[in-house]
Amino acid sequence: MPTTSRATEDFAVAPARRGTRITSVLTIVFLIAGTFLATEALLRRTLQESHGFDSGVDAVSVHVVGGNVEVIGEDREDIVVHSTETRALVGPRGGVRLDDGELRISSACPAHAFGCSSEFEVLVPQGTPVEGTVFFGEADVAGLDSEDSIGVVDHRWTEWFRVLDFLG
Repeated sequence: MPTTSRATEDFAVAPARRGTRITSVLTIVFLIAGTFLATEALLRRTLQESHGFDSGVDAVSVHVVGGNVEVIGEDREDIVVHSTETRALVGPRGGVRLDDGELRISSACPAHAFGCSSEFEVLVPQGTPVEGTVFFGEADVAGLDSEDSIGVVDHRWTEWFRVLDFLG
């Protein structure tokens, strides 16, 4: 008559229990992730703003992480900035401000922020000095003296820290 020890029985049952535990953990992880994504989708909103500057702007500086920038030089006297911000649980940091004659346009989305982005359309007089950098987005420049005044950078973390310092 064959006999089995308790250790042999436990060993035979253990793979089934491990499979159940793994399935339970994966179910919990997927439920949490699904809840997070559904909450974010329900909270997603878009904000639009426009800023106008008639005088006092000597130069424009653009630093955007996670968004697109379009700068258009035109036959005009003023500077207009149209911004569109998409946010869910968190939104981009930054904004549009004038510091000692420099119009600073900045935006940065946290690395963990799904659904966070910003877009800027900047209308400037032709000949206005414009410089800046766009990370993880696109830059379109038209009608300026120097069309390479805004660089596009992907995956350069040393530059990322410069932008965070710029945002203060």
